[in-house]
Amino acid sequence: PSVKLTYVSQVSELKTPDLIILPGTKNTMGDLQWLRESGMETAILKEVSRDTPLLGICGGYQMMGESLEDPEGVEQGGAMRGMGLLPLRTRFARQKTRTQVRGQMLEQDGFFSALAGAAFEGYEIHMGQTDAGGAPPLICVDRAEGSKPAGAGGGNAAGCYIHGWFGNGWLRRFTAGKAWIQRLSKRGSGITAHIKKNNTTSWLRRSAAAWIWRLSIG
Repeated sequence: PSVKLTYVSQVSELKTPDLIILPGTKNTMGDLQWLRESGMETAILKEVSRDTPLLGICGGYQMMGESLEDPEGVEQGGAMRGMGLLPLRTRFARQKTRTQVRGQMLEQDGFFSALAGAAFEGYEIHMGQTDAGGAPPLICVDRAEGSKPAGAGGGNAAGCYIHGWFGNGWLRRFTAGKAWIQRLSKRGSGITAHIKKNNTTSWLRRSAAAWIWRLSIG
């Protein structure tokens, strides 16, 4: 099936997507506030309640949790409520994580179950850490100190810190990846994956452009 990726900057553009992706951000709290004030958060939550799958990457993953705390003023200070889709608690810190990673997808209930066992490579670059609050891990990451579960999933909502997912051949080659794509295609004619973005940030436009290229699967 073909993939059409649409950038969404206002509620009227969201329509009825087959998949919503919340990508990374350099200001998680600020961009979550924008989603809230623009009405986009409400629209996304409504879509998720209708079983539209949602994938959060890095900052998008942080937004999906219960709370975000910034005691050191790394972003804008203070604390704020998350979207409440996963039992995550994120605490920002000045130390920045930068690392190349590899691992595999873990078993999940719901939409993302079709990817179980698929291998991936990618990278992490983020400030602070996230406590998954007991949510089932989405992935297992191979690190120098050993393999560790990471990310979180629940039904049709999932996320993790790993960038570069769709640059991996497994999405096209592996049976699990094909099953995932087929499951998307059954939701309607073709696949429309919507990425949320704050149109005031040029760095996010550049990031989203990479997603378009990587998701163009014929």
